[in-house]
Amino acid sequence: MLRLLLLAFVITCIGCKSKKDPYVQLVAKVHQALPLGTRVDDAGRVLDSLGIAHSALQSDSSTMRALAGPIEKTLVTRADVQFVMTFDSSGRLRSIREEKILTGP
Repeated sequence: MLRLLLLAFVITCIGCKSKKDPYVQLVAKVHQALPLGTRVDDAGRVLDSLGIAHSALQSDSSTMRALAGPIEKTLVTRADVQFVMTFDSSGRLRSIREEKILTGP
C-alpha cells in the first residue's frame, strides 16, 4: 500500500512539473518572433499573425503596446500579458518589456 501511495505521489509531481507556464510560453513566443532590430511595420504584422492586439507606434515615445490573453482565467480574475516595445529613431525594435496584468474585483 505504501508503495502505491509513493508511486501516485511521484506521478503527480512529474505531472505538475511538466505543465508549462502559459506566461513563460507566450513571452518566449513573442521574443522569438520579434528579434531586436525588427522594423516597426514588421512588428505590427507579426503581432497580428499571433492574434495579439496592439497599438500603433506612438511617435512621442517611440513605443508600441500590445495586450495578449487571457493566459489564466478564474471565475473572478484573469491574467493578460502587456508588452511594451521600444523602437529607435530608424524604426527598429530596441527592447521588449512584458508584464503580467491581473484584473478582477
